[in-house]
Amino acid sequence: MQQWRKQQLFALATVYYAFLGDSWPGSEKQHYLSSSVSECDWRGDDTLQAWDFTNQCDLDGRFTRLTLDYTDMAVIGATMPPEITLLSSLEGLLFGNNVGISGEMSDMLPTQLVDLSNLTRLTIWGSTFVAPSPITWG
Repeated sequence: MQQWRKQQLFALATVYYAFLGDSWPGSEKQHYLSSSVSECDWRGDDTLQAWDFTNQCDLDGRFTRLTLDYTDMAVIGATMPPEITLLSSLEGLLFGNNVGISGEMSDMLPTQLVDLSNLTRLTIWGSTFVAPSPITWG
């Protein structure tokens, strides 16, 4: 297994546990952490979701979009782990309909997000956050 893939699997596992993935609805956690399914296919039944709100990988299998949508996360004070930066090909990070997440955005998003040079889309909706964000985009 290539080093980038080991790092990708590790990063995704830290996200799963940081946001209490074991408590997500069944369709959202389907296949997560499964060794028999590519991590590109870990997220639920895509036929139930709009195309724009699914995880995506490039042709090599590197994550380009990570979506945490409808996970019903009741994780007040949860923090995106800094290991997210191991997803070096990440272009989009989407959070949606997670009414249980609340608090200051600066507490949830690590400042290391600026190290993701390919990240061009950060979308958050349906959650209760207080701005400002710690991220300064250059």
